[in-house]
Amino acid sequence: MTPRTPPGQTREQIYRFVRQRLLEGFPPTVREIQEHFGFSAVQTAQAHLRRLVDEGRLIKQKGKARGYALPKSDLPVAPPTMLVPLLGRVQAGELNTAIEECEGYIPVQIGKGLRDTLTEDQLARAGIAAPHGAAGDSGHAGGSTWGGPPSRASGAGPSTMTPAGGSVSPMSAGGNSHLRATSPLSGDTTGQLFALRIQGESMTGAGIMPGDIVVVRSQPTADSGEIVVALVEDEATVKRLRLRPGTIELHPENPDFEPLIFSPNECVILGKVIEVRRYVEPLSL
Repeated sequence: MTPRTPPGQTREQIYRFVRQRLLEGFPPTVREIQEHFGFSAVQTAQAHLRRLVDEGRLIKQKGKARGYALPKSDLPVAPPTMLVPLLGRVQAGELNTAIEECEGYIPVQIGKGLRDTLTEDQLARAGIAAPHGAAGDSGHAGGSTWGGPPSRASGAGPSTMTPAGGSVSPMSAGGNSHLRATSPLSGDTTGQLFALRIQGESMTGAGIMPGDIVVVRSQPTADSGEIVVALVEDEATVKRLRLRPGTIELHPENPDFEPLIFSPNECVILGKVIEVRRYVEPLSL
């Protein structure tokens, strides 16, 4: 004879099942709960649900077949959001001079993984508490990494990307802000987020289409195989980075386009693409 599960343990399993279904947007019926747990009578499932309501772990909505909900205290908290500047267009095709204007701002949710790469100052500007021990550095472990050529201004170290006049924030931005490749001596922007609108079709194989918006984390280094925004002289492009001995290769994800190959002193990594967005209707900023 199979031992019976203690009622409290069964109720906990039912709660977890119902909670998961509610969070997925598919609240179960009482009959589905009965079948899932193998109860011989639907009344058994009803009795467990009543106890969960009495305990305050579920809310009963009268008159609904799938009428159970989670109390507000049990609802997941949405990740904090920060406004990221949309700094114009970048070519996903042949190299093209970047349009360097701040068009507006888009909201980006800051999950734990991304939060750990931002500095305390960047988090504070967004009204987000910094995690304990945050270093604001998105380092790379293992593999080949490209940090860009020596800075023209300082003679050493990689170049990074920043809006002219300092970092763009929702509090201080006004008018058009122009991008430039700058020395780290003028302000380290590693971890800063910015967004660019895609032109061209060279990255369609990676799901990046003309008109899409890519969210980019500013960083002066990238690993081989990552999708990056790269700067060659005054021209920017989105490509997949491939590192070869003595060369930097920017590969398209479309067989109609050829890879772009440069010597190490000809290419600057501006950042890594961390998100792609597509809007059915034009984005209002």
